[in-house]
Amino acid sequence: MKGLHRLAGLLLATALSAGLALPAFGRNLPQEKSSLEQAAQQAADYLSAAPLCPGAVGGDWAAMALARSGYSLPEELYRGYLRRLYRLIEQKQGVLDARKSSEY
Repeated sequence: MKGLHRLAGLLLATALSAGLALPAFGRNLPQEKSSLEQAAQQAADYLSAAPLCPGAVGGDWAAMALARSGYSLPEELYRGYLRRLYRLIEQKQGVLDARKSSEY
């Protein structure tokens, strides 16, 4: 009787382990990669749809993320950002923020 319980426990543990492990091995990794790349391209398209505004909430971070993303984006997007950044620096006479040194 004790041996039967052990055998049943062993079979149950094996069935549970196989049931949990098989979905992990059955994934289609190339498909996931393409969906990840597709989502990244959609995010880049979304961020680049509007002009990148330096000093605005998220503007500088969006410019850095797009520049580092590796996706091909219009050169004018970066040139426009740099023009607006130079204009902002000139307007503020080089002092972007008197209290935050992280602005540099």
